[in-house]
Amino acid sequence: MMNKQLPVQRYIKKALSLIFKGFNGMVTFVGRSWMHFACAVQGVLLVCVLGFWLISLVAEKGGQKFSKDSLPPAPVEAQKVYTGKFEQTSILAGSVQAPSHVVLKSPIEGRIKKVVVPPGQNVQKGAVLFVFEDAIYKAEVQESEAQLAVAEARYKRDVALGKKSARSAKDVEESAGQVGVQRALIAKRRAMLDRTVVRAPFSGRVGIHSLTEGSYLRQGDEIVALTEPESLNLDFCIPERYLDSVNKGDEVRFSVDSAEGQVFSAFVSHMDAQAHPVRHCVRCRAQVDSPGTLLRHGLYARVQVVTRVNDGVIIAPQAAVETRGTTNYVYVVDGGKAHYRSVKVGGRSGDNVEVLRGLSANEDVIIAGQIRVQDGFPVFVVSPKVLST
Repeated sequence: MMNKQLPVQRYIKKALSLIFKGFNGMVTFVGRSWMHFACAVQGVLLVCVLGFWLISLVAEKGGQKFSKDSLPPAPVEAQKVYTGKFEQTSILAGSVQAPSHVVLKSPIEGRIKKVVVPPGQNVQKGAVLFVFEDAIYKAEVQESEAQLAVAEARYKRDVALGKKSARSAKDVEESAGQVGVQRALIAKRRAMLDRTVVRAPFSGRVGIHSLTEGSYLRQGDEIVALTEPESLNLDFCIPERYLDSVNKGDEVRFSVDSAEGQVFSAFVSHMDAQAHPVRHCVRCRAQVDSPGTLLRHGLYARVQVVTRVNDGVIIAPQAAVETRGTTNYVYVVDGGKAHYRSVKVGGRSGDNVEVLRGLSANEDVIIAGQIRVQDGFPVFVVSPKVLST
């Protein structure tokens, strides 16, 4: 069977044939008489203009037979809009913080004698973590104790001689002062000896470190971090324009990258008494409710703060709203067709948008497949996630 051409295609083909025939005739005419070159050029241009006019006219007449109803229905995903309470939220940057967190530093300069607790282990308050070499400090304590014994003996002798008027009161006072100096020196050196043992200041979990026996540290070098993981806080800074939206005791929600798709709750426990002079925001701290094992100290958090609540408004999925220039619009499914509808939107929150004008409750709006349709095109609704997969 021969393929049937549409009327528009046949007319265009005939028009193009006329254009080429006219062009060939003009070229032949020019070849016979070069004196008529100008007339030939004008003739060619006239044939081209008439040909393109004929093509456009035929195409216009053939297009009148086109109907949107003749198109096959396009698959789309749709969702109903509804009336409800709209909570507009603002996303703020925050961080998860442990109430007790410290980076232990070397209290003395010396070499590590023993690593008692390995990284990642839970310890109790006062537990020994590291031990430095202490031979020198013990010798200094023993030296001070010997000097104290000599000073005490001299003081007793001076007191006895002073009773016999063999020593002056000044000599006795100097002997007593030496005894006090030696006792203070012993206390100082014993305190330095105690610094050779690094203990946990509170119960928590030891962080990762690379120290081994024999590692040499200077005073002030970092040793290891200690964190209390049982309870966590959420620190964030709220801008001045949202300050009246947050009060002590309010619940805030937040999410972290380590727990994708999960939302955590926290309750505001403290608000700073002053605003930051540069960032113009007020620092807030909230206690995390049931932190679990997914949260860690120092994680970046996206804090959702409710800044406005509007009840009794039309709420539509944000995926349904398209923008063209400054106009927001949606496609409403009605009677198996897509209908263009200009809308005015308010706030946006998550996957929803507040519609102030243009939609009514329970109307079906297209949320996927808008690129396939125009106003009046036939459509059929498929199950959710079909087009996205």
